[in-house]
Order: sequence, then C-alpha cells, then structure tokens
Amino acid sequence: MRLLKATRLRSTPTIQSYNFVWLVPQMCPRAAVRFNGHFLTGNDMHTKDLARALRAFAGIADFDRSQELHRFAAFFDRGRNETVAARLKRAAPSAHYPLGLKQSLEAIESGLRLCGAIKPSGELAHIQTLFGGRANGSLEDFFSEISAPPRITDVTARRFKTADLNLAKRLSSDLAIAADNTDSFRMRLAELESSAPAGTATWTLVANQFIGNRRVYRDRKTAVRAIRRHFEDFLIQNS
Repeated sequence: MRLLKATRLRSTPTIQSYNFVWLVPQMCPRAAVRFNGHFLTGNDMHTKDLARALRAFAGIADFDRSQELHRFAAFFDRGRNETVAARLKRAAPSAHYPLGLKQSLEAIESGLRLCGAIKPSGELAHIQTLFGGRANGSLEDFFSEISAPPRITDVTARRFKTADLNLAKRLSSDLAIAADNTDSFRMRLAELESSAPAGTATWTLVANQFIGNRRVYRDRKTAVRAIRRHFEDFLIQNS
C-alpha cells in the first residue's frame, strides 16, 4: 500500500493543518506502508521524495497552510536530488520564521510518529532545525535566510598563512561527497589523514569549513579528531 499519493489526497475533504496529527494515522496502517514511494524503515529520504510528500500534505490543508507547504516543497525540489541531511548541511537556520509552517511540520511529524513511521518523523524533526530565532517572520524572509550560503571562512586570517588553499578545497570536497554514507566518510577521512600532505593550518581550514566554526587547532590530529567527532555527533542526533 502506498501512503499519501497525491491523487488519493485530492479526494479527502480539506481540513485545518492542526488535524494532520489525526489524519496521518488514519491513512498510515502499519502494514508495509511507504512514504511517497520511500520505505519508512529503509533508505534515507531524498529531497525530491520530501518535496512530493509535502505537496501531498498541502492538498489537505487550508489555503494559507497549503501555500506555505508548497513553498517549502519547492525549496527541497530545486537542485539535484540528494539526501535531506546533505541539503540541510548547506542551509542556514533562520533568524525569524513563519509560525504556521512550523506548526504544520510539527503536526505531520507527530502524525507519522503515531503511525510508526519513526524514520520519516525523525527527518521532519531534523528539518525543523531550520526554524531558528523568533516566530514572527514572513515566508519571504524565512526562505531568503535559509537559502543563504554558509558563512565562508576568512582564509586571509593569520592562522591560515601557511595553509595550502587548493589542498584544503580538495579535502573539503572529498569529505562533503563522502558524508552521505557513514562508512565511506569514516574510511575517506582515515585515508586523507594518513596520505594527504596537509599541515596544521590546512587541516584547521578544512575543520573550520566542515564544522562551521572558527576554532584554532594546535595540530592536525586535533583538527581531524574534531571533524570526526562532529560527524559522529551528527549521526547520534539523527539516529
């Protein structure tokens, strides 16, 4: 049985968004359900799958909530199809957010959890980390803020004077690509640590970019350890 196919939802009476928490369990019996073609206990959700799911939910929301969900779906639909976690790594938390959209996502998350869809509900909980600051923002400001590119490390700082910028760029790119798979990331980080001719300044730059901080590391081992810890902490938070 497929869950939340758009054609099926169109025949469902329009309801208020806060009733998502009631509706989802009714449409989500435990028997081998799928979340828009994605197994509930299977692979990580990808951005195109999430966009289709959000549009399906928009079909049963009132007009205002529906428009918000459609806009949020468009944010995940554009660009290449990647894991939701990978997309969120490149997004920036907002300083203000629209309360209605967050309430809709919270209701969908709760409904999925009630019907046993633990992994998708966890994905939606992770997505809500984008909603930072106060609940008094407009949709336009919210999407502008979360779409802003991450802050770039100031490579002209004194601590990067001896850094190999080209090598740092290559290392950062390798780690970003490998981050979609836990085993691949661990293996690639170990390979780069042992083989890459990078000093403390270069690894500090890589760590700053990967973690998003401005910390100064005393040696390359400390920088690599910080990268590894950051990745492992991320896995624990989203397990």
